[in-house]
Amino acid sequence: MSHRSHVPGLAALLFAAALSPVLAQGADDDCNVAPPAIAAPAPAAAPAQAWTPPPDLPPVQQAGGLRYVTGGIGTDSAAALRAQRGDYPLAITFGLRDGGRNQFTAGVTAAIEDAAGRQLLSVVTEGPYLYVDLPPGDYLLKAAAPQLGPAQQRRFQLRPGRHIDLLLLWEAQR
Repeated sequence: MSHRSHVPGLAALLFAAALSPVLAQGADDDCNVAPPAIAAPAPAAAPAQAWTPPPDLPPVQQAGGLRYVTGGIGTDSAAALRAQRGDYPLAITFGLRDGGRNQFTAGVTAAIEDAAGRQLLSVVTEGPYLYVDLPPGDYLLKAAAPQLGPAQQRRFQLRPGRHIDLLLLWEAQR
């Protein structure tokens, strides 16, 4: 036994709605126009929810008035952090060059000094990425990873409204 739902007049109403653009054209117009497709009503909107950061996103930290984030170990964490890259004027990636391949590394001690030599930030990275919200100016990045090789330094300049990416690679010790 099959059950049918019958709503009186619904078919007639839908037919009339589909036909109304054709009827509105008038008798002198081309009557070989197919009626438009009938769209289903839109589903009710879902209730608004507060945005929450992805669970793999490392926490934003503060040091000396600077906002920064470090991390990116694992595929999900790396993707979540890379999505935040544009929120920080300075993005640093740390890695190891082994033959023709670059590999990410963590545990790098990174220090940033201003043009006067004052240390603004010193942090041990928790992944290959370090993003820092620095104001425009001239800076010196010092990076040490004794397990990888000698310390490295890099001077850089942040200009207003600009973003800079730095890549520091150590050569694999053989």
